[in-house]
Amino acid sequence: MEIYTLLIIGIVTLLINFFCAISGGKAFILRPLLIFLGVPIVAVISSAIISGTATRLVKIYSYKKLKKIDFKLVKIYFPISIIGSLIGGFLTINLNEEILKFILGISILTIGIFLLTNKKLGLKEEEILLKPKQKIIAYPFYLIKSILLVIVGGVGSIASFILIKFHGKTYITAAATNALINISSIFVSIYFIINTKINWELVITLIIFGTIGSYFGIHYGIKKGEVWVRNLTIIVILISGIKLIFF
Repeated sequence: MEIYTLLIIGIVTLLINFFCAISGGKAFILRPLLIFLGVPIVAVISSAIISGTATRLVKIYSYKKLKKIDFKLVKIYFPISIIGSLIGGFLTINLNEEILKFILGISILTIGIFLLTNKKLGLKEEEILLKPKQKIIAYPFYLIKSILLVIVGGVGSIASFILIKFHGKTYITAAATNALINISSIFVSIYFIINTKINWELVITLIIFGTIGSYFGIHYGIKKGEVWVRNLTIIVILISGIKLIFF
């Protein structure tokens, strides 16, 4: 790829990661941009997953330092995330992406409307003991989220919703905990490295600029507080859902 193209991608990546560091949803902007610039779809997905895995290390460092990660939930959802990401990697080149985008769009819009109408949800930490019936919903839902994370990306809002709704986490704690859970993407990253041709120039660009954007975005979001993060998350969710369904 030409240097000016990589520079454009880098600057956009930095800005996206800054504003979406906590809210999620960056894939809905970044992946279409890469496709528009002529990057093959499988290369877009593999580059996004590999670079996202590296960028997450910075997120985890920042969140751990600020004591925002719930390690009990990591133990529960990490194995589920590994299974989902590997299934997603296997299905990437075999499924109709447009149908998946539509389904994801409906799901995200539904979550956005729910969060919008439940203004106090996710603003204050609560201790919630998950009931067996709730586990039947939460665990498979998280597995589906992990699969979609690889195929279409942008499912951070779904992951956060599960931890906020079923475990009483705040928006920031949910984002922090999911950052560590989603490090499971290292396994599907290895799968892509073995089975596809990787554009390392693109991957390195995404890692460098994405890391910078995420680091400053996390600290800015925490400084602004839960209400600001909630409002930004809902805005990103609604825009992402509409984009997936209609564009």
